[in-house]
Amino acid sequence: MTTWTGASSSLAQVCNPVCAGQPPQCCAPVAPPPPILAEECTGSTSDTVHFILPRYKDLDALNSELIGRDLLGPESLERKAMARIYSSISWGKSLGFTVGFNAVMLGLAAWAFTRKDY
Repeated sequence: MTTWTGASSSLAQVCNPVCAGQPPQCCAPVAPPPPILAEECTGSTSDTVHFILPRYKDLDALNSELIGRDLLGPESLERKAMARIYSSISWGKSLGFTVGFNAVMLGLAAWAFTRKDY
């Protein structure tokens, strides 16, 4: 791409490569490509990865909630805040996905070792 700076304007005009040797009056400006929205790509990717992989951080959070329940009083603001934060995390889903992931990985490893002749 060729960049021209005209005498009448201090801005640079980006020209098509077809008219590379011609003055800026003959060139049509090239529109920049539309930006790729990172939210579209990373949102679906991270949701898929979170769905497939074990949820060990969720288990950490649930254990922290259990410890906080024992250490903090029933009317404590910190305990209420923890309950609000961790209310969306389920023991069943967290344990199920973690145990399921570990079982699948153990099964794949056992299958790979039985196929290989040592």
